[in-house]
Amino acid sequence: MSFNKPRGGSAQNNVCGGPRNNNSDEQVVIKAVADFNGASHRASRSGDLSSNLVLSPLSLATVLALVSAGAGGKTQTQIQSALSLPQDQCQIRSGFNQLLAQLNKTSGVILKVFDAVYVDRSSSVQQSFITVAHQYYSANVTQEDFRTNPSAAIVDINDWVEQATNGTITDIVGPG
Repeated sequence: MSFNKPRGGSAQNNVCGGPRNNNSDEQVVIKAVADFNGASHRASRSGDLSSNLVLSPLSLATVLALVSAGAGGKTQTQIQSALSLPQDQCQIRSGFNQLLAQLNKTSGVILKVFDAVYVDRSSSVQQSFITVAHQYYSANVTQEDFRTNPSAAIVDINDWVEQATNGTITDIVGPG
């Protein structure tokens, strides 16, 4: 996927007027995530049952929706179709924004949803994608030198994950 080529419907068309307060947007996303949960659970059960697999359909759906915001054309349509999301990027962004905000403020439950996008320094990233990632998905977009200094990138990613999880997860990415 290329983050630097303008395409119709992608992050550069982020004129949504900021997050909206539309309950129907959130409901569309909740239904899509629930449907995706069922499909991903069925797919995960079809593999090797002896393997350990932890899958967060919400996290996966959120990341895929964020990727669709940076994609365009057929790629964007395919991602949205796989997630049973509408074609309206503003509705998708608003729905995820509302859902994530609601989950992060639920009392009596500690649930933290964190997302980040790491891109090689050799790729240009449009400011509009960075804005959409931050404004709607509370995600950071960081450029790393994966080609010539992958070990430093691994340290940075693992440090971010460790900080985001309050030390619960320390080494999510290993060498190689």
